Amino acid sequence: MKYCFFGDSGNESSAQLAVAKALKGENCDRIFVLGDVIYQDGIKNQNDPELQKKFINIYNDLNTPFTLVMGNHDYEGSIKAWKKVSEKYSWIFYPNNYFLQKINDVCFIGLDSNLYNRPWHVTSAFKQMRWINSISKDLAQCRYRIALAHHPYVSLTRPAEGFLKHFYEEKVVGKVNLLITGHDHVLQDLGQKDGTRFLISGAGGQHEDLAGYLIIKISDQLSYQFKEVKE
Repeated sequence: MKYCFFGDSGNESSAQLAVAKALKGENCDRIFVLGDVIYQDGIKNQNDPELQKKFINIYNDLNTPFTLVMGNHDYEGSIKAWKKVSEKYSWIFYPNNYFLQKINDVCFIGLDSNLYNRPWHVTSAFKQMRWINSISKDLAQCRYRIALAHHPYVSLTRPAEGFLKHFYEEKVVGKVNLLITGHDHVLQDLGQKDGTRFLISGAGGQHEDLAGYLIIKISDQLSYQFKEVKE
């Protein structure tokens, strides 16, 4: 299986279009978007013209299923609207702002890192932590466990702090094989801790000087590589 990952994309830029064009020839089995799906202010509802311009019109002809997690810019709009979007478009998977998606023997854990940077979401933040405890038996049955979120745990410029750092260290680090995030508009491998490797793929289109995505291939083993896209 071949999975592709990018974040920080939805601004209708030439970089975003170049990444989409490259992905069309990549033949990904599934594409994961790591937040900031729509700049600058997310979407208001499932019929928002921003959704059409900056997402549907760009990726629809890839004929590839998409899985989404939300970023801080998406929270400027309606997060609940994305559930309606996933109901409207069969190729978009977004059942909740955090979720477990099992594909063969690989578990993808979609996480909402925004909850830990917004103090008014503290109740939802603890609810997500309890939910992670509830899926421990499901995760134990997976050969690989890949966590997806928007904000990085380690970063050269914006590492996790406070409640978010605590969340990652208690519930993610040492418990998954990979933590893949966006937010930083780069393609970086930031090493590993306690068996968890940290990859950032946030070059989906926000900056013209760096565009690209992450590829993970899973057969007998798991391998990964970053691909830069030249416009």
